[in-house]
This record gives sequence, C-alpha cells and structure tokens, in this order.
Amino acid sequence: MEKRTEGHPFYTAEVVRTLIETDAVLIEDGFASLIRSDALDAAALPDTLHGMVLQRFDKLSPADQLLLRVASAAGTDFPTDLLCAIHPMENAAKDIARQIDRQVANGFLVPQQQGGFAFANGILHEVAHSQMPRQQSRGLHAGVAEWIDAHAVEDRAGRLLELAYHWAEAGRRENAVGCFLEEALRLFSQGFAVDAVQ
Repeated sequence: MEKRTEGHPFYTAEVVRTLIETDAVLIEDGFASLIRSDALDAAALPDTLHGMVLQRFDKLSPADQLLLRVASAAGTDFPTDLLCAIHPMENAAKDIARQIDRQVANGFLVPQQQGGFAFANGILHEVAHSQMPRQQSRGLHAGVAEWIDAHAVEDRAGRLLELAYHWAEAGRRENAVGCFLEEALRLFSQGFAVDAVQ
C-alpha cells in the first residue's frame, strides 16, 4: 500500500476506506488486516487520489451529489443558510440538514466551530466542483455572489475579492471588474498604493 499511495496520508486513507467498503479488509480489536494477500491488487482502485475521490463521489445518491456540488460553489467552507438559499431544488432546506449529516459521516464535510460546514480537504472540494455542469456552476456562483452582497453588509469590503471570483465564475464580468476596482480603490485609500495597482 505504501508503494501505491507513495505514503500520502489522505490517499492511504481513501484506499483503506475502499478496501473496507469492498470487504477486502478485516478489522478486529482496532487492527486492520487484508483478508487475501492479493486484495490490494484485486480491488478496482483508481491510480490517482483524484480518481479515488471521484469513485466515492459517484457512489453517492444524485441528491447527495447535488448537495456537494452546490456546497462546492459556495467555497471550501460555507454557512448552511447560504446552501439553503442557492440550492436549486424547491423546499430543499428540510432535506439539507440530513444530507449534510450523511456527508459528515461519509467524510466529505466537517462541522466548523463558528458554525456552518467545510469540505474535509481541498481535494474533496475540487472533485465536487469539477462534477458541476458549466451552466449549473454559473447559476450557483451568481447565487453565492448575490447572497454575499445581501448578507455581508458589514464585512463586504473584506469579501470583495471573493465576490469578484463568484461574479467571474458566473460569467458576469462587469460585476467582477466592479468588485476588483472597488477593492483597488479601498486599498489605495488606505495607503496601499502598490497593492492597489497590482
């Protein structure tokens, strides 16, 4: 396994998770052992970490896949209110809590101390985001930008670059450029002329 995963801890954990799910590993008294000596070779394991995560993602229900795609548009971490606001399914709010709990149990999401949730790591976020059709991505990113504009009144200045990113991903360049200009002017007014020009 060390040779296959090159010692990468997350990749190793994904391989072990897959081996457990396929009953190729026996766990007794807190120790894992291969049931067959060829179990690692016999398991249909992708060659890359991205492939391992994608294989796990593909096994989720369509509703859970959609939840993770929606969450990935919101960012690596997100408040539940934002997820409910941009989710494309009507009345999704009542199901979102259960879906989030499942994805916490599946290891895709982790609760945040300050509230909300985050992807357990960047690779999980990247895989979920990569599975989003472009049109869906644009709509979700526009929804995130609109939500931030409406809910981040007090710290909007600190979120201008985030807003610019979401507007750009939504295909709304004018809005993105407006946020970049607003950020540059804010920096310039605070005496950060070099940062404002960059």
